[in-house]
Amino acid sequence: MMMDEMNKYGNLTIECPFETGNYAVRNFHIDTNNTLIRLAPPGEYRVGIDVKHQAESRSVLVPVFGIEFYATIFVVDH
Repeated sequence: MMMDEMNKYGNLTIECPFETGNYAVRNFHIDTNNTLIRLAPPGEYRVGIDVKHQAESRSVLVPVFGIEFYATIFVVDH
């Protein structure tokens, strides 16, 4: 659900394999009826995702990529 909304504003993917390159999501807006948004109080948010891989033969996790999202949730009076 969230990825469908994000794809309207950029080229970020969650499909494997991840291709080398730059990905961006700009001026992302989400419907205020979204459950996640309705539960979150107004404020500034940062969401970080670190994707790591562990090969069967190794005990070490290898970083694949990291993503950070910054968002502001605010109330709009109609």
